[in-house]
Amino acid sequence: MISSCIETVAIGSLGASYLMTRAKPVKESVTDAKIAADITRRFTSSEYRKEFKKVSYNVYQGRVLLTGFAQNKKFLNQAIKNIWKIKGVDELMNEVNLDEPKKRNIAFDHLLATQIKTRLFLNEKIKSLDINVEVYNKKVFLIGNLNNNSEIKIASKIAGRVKGVKEVTSYLRSI
Repeated sequence: MISSCIETVAIGSLGASYLMTRAKPVKESVTDAKIAADITRRFTSSEYRKEFKKVSYNVYQGRVLLTGFAQNKKFLNQAIKNIWKIKGVDELMNEVNLDEPKKRNIAFDHLLATQIKTRLFLNEKIKSLDINVEVYNKKVFLIGNLNNNSEIKIASKIAGRVKGVKEVTSYLRSI
């Protein structure tokens, strides 16, 4: 019987690629995939379709992290209400801005995320790497599980030391 599935995440940095895998129980993977599909379905088929393009989400063990930009509070409140209606959602972390950034460099945000993922992967003090990294307008959001609070502090420090990062918000948990 298969008790876990392996998620494979490719991390590229300076032309080199590192491959990291993490074991995640099948039930959690399926639940997270269903939640993500439901979020997409609700917002791509609604009157909020245009607004949803500027909001990103990350689902991890029933925890939903929203990042990005919403033009109005009505959209954001409706999005939050709709997400809470989805079966399996245990927590919602709202990091959506209501003020549109004057200038956002999406490519730079992706570069920051890649640098952070690579540094986390290469750090010997972090034994398990079960972290998702989101970057929006140079603000970093970490979500996932690590072995202990010491690893959480190290991960946050690593992310904060990457040149160009303005702020780090950690939603990491110790297991």
